[in-house]
Amino acid sequence: MNSLPIILLVLSLLIDVVVSQQLINLNTFHGGNVKNLITAHAPYDVFVSATSADMDILNQIWLISQDGKNITLHQLKNRKPFLTTSQIQPWPIANSAYVITSLSDDVMKELTGMMYISTTNQLQVNNFHVIDVDKAQNLYLPNENQTVLFLNSNMATVPYAQSTTINAWNQNSTSSIFFYKGIPTDLPEKNSSFFFSNPVRTAKGSSVFIPHVEPISLSLGAFYIKYYGGVSFSITPEYYDVNESTTQSFTTTGFYMKPMNQLEKNVTINTIRDPAYFGVTGNNLVGTVPINAKVVFGVHDGTNFIQNTVRPVDQILGFSTDTIGQDIQIGSANGPAGEYFLQYYVIPSPTVVTIPYKPTRENSINLAFAQLAYGAPSIALMTYLLVFLGVNKKYINSFYRLVQMDLLTNIICWLNTWISLRSLDLPIGDRYLIFLEEILPGIWNVSTFLLNFFFHMQFCSAASMSVHRISAILYYTQYNRFWSRWYLLIGVFFIGYSCLTQIGGLPTHLEVLNGTIYLTTDSEILRFLQKKLLVFGVLYFILLVVLGVTVARIALRILQGATSDQGVSKKLTRIALTYAIVYSGIPIWTLLNSISAVSLFLSRANYTLLSIVSDMITLSLPYILIYFDSNVQQHILHLKNVSGFSLAQRGRSVSAM
Repeated sequence: MNSLPIILLVLSLLIDVVVSQQLINLNTFHGGNVKNLITAHAPYDVFVSATSADMDILNQIWLISQDGKNITLHQLKNRKPFLTTSQIQPWPIANSAYVITSLSDDVMKELTGMMYISTTNQLQVNNFHVIDVDKAQNLYLPNENQTVLFLNSNMATVPYAQSTTINAWNQNSTSSIFFYKGIPTDLPEKNSSFFFSNPVRTAKGSSVFIPHVEPISLSLGAFYIKYYGGVSFSITPEYYDVNESTTQSFTTTGFYMKPMNQLEKNVTINTIRDPAYFGVTGNNLVGTVPINAKVVFGVHDGTNFIQNTVRPVDQILGFSTDTIGQDIQIGSANGPAGEYFLQYYVIPSPTVVTIPYKPTRENSINLAFAQLAYGAPSIALMTYLLVFLGVNKKYINSFYRLVQMDLLTNIICWLNTWISLRSLDLPIGDRYLIFLEEILPGIWNVSTFLLNFFFHMQFCSAASMSVHRISAILYYTQYNRFWSRWYLLIGVFFIGYSCLTQIGGLPTHLEVLNGTIYLTTDSEILRFLQKKLLVFGVLYFILLVVLGVTVARIALRILQGATSDQGVSKKLTRIALTYAIVYSGIPIWTLLNSISAVSLFLSRANYTLLSIVSDMITLSLPYILIYFDSNVQQHILHLKNVSGFSLAQRGRSVSAM
């Protein structure tokens, strides 16, 4: 079998591939009326970019085709039919063509600019375009699959010639885009040879779409994109220095290029970050550098510095760390003769993060004993009052039903903290939690739900007592019947409201597997919950203060005329202000707790104080009752003829409450 025809066919195909698409520098053409034959497989298209070249010189250089269609390079350069963009209209060549000019070789060598010769396939399809980066322009790429070649012949950009900045990025989440150096061919690109992409290919192999893209600056005469779906951005012939820039979004991706034959420098990119989020910082690196050159990518966070040092090759090398630092640092060594392209990305984790639990807080056992020392007697007193106010006929006023509801709320609230909140801070917390989970599986998750539930329930309970006092003053003949009839339904409404505010899910779940506790945290839900608690905290604080002041002012105004009620009026004012101050501490505590969560130092410094203040608020009601209610005083302290008044007294005193 004669293999010569097959060999010739293969060689012919290889030659077609090699010479089909070309990027020819204009200064390589000879002058003196020499025919510079364009060796390309016809038919093909011709595109010219010569931003910095002299118009008079370009007008003296001709492209002559075999079919007699002649055109100057200046005319080719200006084949841009659109006003808003510099998309170059192709000049078709059916057979063969050459470049000729009467100018000298010396003049031709000073030319700047380039001529792109397309492939036959690119000529025959409608999804290939060429854009000249000769001015600022906004590109709205249609929702199609296309290849766009960018030519930049602007030698006046500083500090690097042929620089292009891409900004104002807008991309459909279902689309994808890839950037490549040089010109496109009819052959598939080498795997992972792109220098920028979105979705980003992470070091762990996943693809993540990032809606926000930082400004991209390239110093290349030619680069192209392949995109699938709608993308828009602005493009400008200028250089953008990313050094000392700051990212503009929590989730973002950006780019740095070290141009060929340029001095190396260290680059710092400051990163904005959300303390409520975990996250990943990483990079994809590709390039061509000397054999002994290295590129360093580092993530700096306080005293910690995580870095990766590698020599770039012609396929992307990925690296990532589970840290979002204060800044990103990029540098290189022994590579001034080379170039590299580095795409970085910062991705806060919206997904579930599961970590094994280990007790970390120091001296928590002493704090736990202290909290039990003052908490257990207070809970015992609250439990006694809860039962006592319900069975003693002296306390038939509807106000005491609300007091009982508040006592029950705070008793369960405090006990609940020993399951989900305080247990995590005990040195023996892991054994304690495993024991509880074995007896009642899922008890920690239920307790976590109840933490925020009681935040709202405590407000409702405290607010209802203030509203009760206002109604007692304004509608003293009707209020008691109303509250006695509806207090249970009001309590059910409070429970429903406090549950509805939990819509959105729990940020943290606990699970025990093989004797090990795992905490699973959804940082996105955590961030939403923190913002929601801050809003409710401010709102509740304002409402409680307004209710307290309103009670005091109404009491002073209405009861001021009656001499027998002047003492009641003063004490009523004290009760109103006391309740307002004490219970307004709940939202204040929430605000401080959120602030302390941002800083590890503040968290350690304020944890003990915040815990104690929280207990003082939760356990305060029985002591306020003992101080202001003479009947409760006499019963609890076994005192007789105590000066003061009873909240259960009949007549105008009862009405005031």
